[in-house]
Amino acid sequence: MKKKLYLFLGTTGLFFNCNATVHTVSNDVNSPGQFTSIQAAHDAAISGDTLYIHATSNSYGAVTLRKPLVLIGEGVYPDKEVQYSTQVGSILLSYSDSPISSAAGSKIFGLEIGQITFESECNSCYYFGNSEIARNRIQNVHAIFNSNNALIYQNQIANITGQYYSLVLSNNIIQNIGLDNSAGSNNLISNNIIENGISAKGAIVSNNIFYKSVSGGVINNADNNQDLTWTNNLFYAGVNFLLSDIVFGTNTGTGNLLNVNPLCVFSILPSTLNAYNYSNPASGPFANFHLQATAPGKNYGTDGADIGIYGGPHPWVDGTTTDTRYRYLTMPSQVPHMISMDILNPTIPLNGILNIQFNAKTQE
Repeated sequence: MKKKLYLFLGTTGLFFNCNATVHTVSNDVNSPGQFTSIQAAHDAAISGDTLYIHATSNSYGAVTLRKPLVLIGEGVYPDKEVQYSTQVGSILLSYSDSPISSAAGSKIFGLEIGQITFESECNSCYYFGNSEIARNRIQNVHAIFNSNNALIYQNQIANITGQYYSLVLSNNIIQNIGLDNSAGSNNLISNNIIENGISAKGAIVSNNIFYKSVSGGVINNADNNQDLTWTNNLFYAGVNFLLSDIVFGTNTGTGNLLNVNPLCVFSILPSTLNAYNYSNPASGPFANFHLQATAPGKNYGTDGADIGIYGGPHPWVDGTTTDTRYRYLTMPSQVPHMISMDILNPTIPLNGILNIQFNAKTQE
C-alpha cells in the first residue's frame, strides 16, 4: 500500500528565510535529533539558520550564541498530552570584537529558560539590535552594558534588569522590572501585567496592569525613577496607591487608574503563575486575565484597545484547547500545528495509494 500525503498550512506567522537551514536538537536518546546539544547545533549552523529544539525531561544546559539564529522550542505549556517543556539553563547572546561575532538579530521562541543575558565587551556598544524573544518562561533577563532595539513580548518573566535602549517590553506577565541604568533610552513598557513595580529611567509606561491584591501587598515603584511617562495604567494592591508614587521629579502621567480592581475573569499574582509547574493529575493555579465586560480597563488603552496583555502591539493568544493548563503559554507562533487528519479514500485495492490530508495552521 502506498501513501500520498497532502499538507495544508495557514500562512500567518511563517517567516523563515528560504535559504536558511533547519537543524533539529534532542537530548532524548529515544527520540533523537541531528544534535544532542544546542551548542553543537549552534556551532554547526550559519547565521540565519533555525534550531528546532524538542521538549524532553532533561534541560539542555547553557548555550552561548555568537551568531544570529532562530531558536524554537515546543512551548512552555505545550497543548499536548506530554507535559514536557523545552528547558534551557541559560542563553548568552554575545558580542565580541576580537574576533568580531554578534548574536544580534537572534529570535528565541517557546523555551523555558533560567537566564537570558545580553553581553557586550564594550560599554559604549549597541550590538543586540533586532533580537526577538517571545512565548517563553524566563527566570531572569539581564543586559550587561547596552542592548538596543530588543523586542520582548508574550513571555512570563520573573526579573528583567540591566541597560536597554529602545526596548519594547510588551504583553508580558512580569514580577520585577529594573532598568535603572537606561536613562534617556526611549524604552516602551506597554500592556504588561506587573506585580512588584518598576525601577527605570527613560521610558513610556502605558496600558499596564499593576496587580498585587494580597493583604498588605504593595506596588513598589522606585523613588529614583526618572523621565518616565505614565499613561493609562491601572494600579491595584492591598495598600492604597498614590499618584505621587509615580508622578514626581521628571516623571509625568495622565489617565492612570489608582486603587481600582482590574476585574479580570480570574486573577492570580504573576509570582504564583511563574512558579506553576505541571502536576499529574494537573492542578492549578489557573488564571484568566481577560477583562470582564464591565472592567475599567476595557477599551481604555491609549490605542483604544484593552489595557493588559490582551491589548496593545502584541495581544496575548490563548492556547487552542479548552484545558486551562494550556492557557499560558501557547506553542510558538512560528510552528504549524496539525488540526485535523482525513483519510480521503478508506477503501483501496492491493498496492493502491492511500490519500491522507493533513490540515494545519500556525498559532496567531
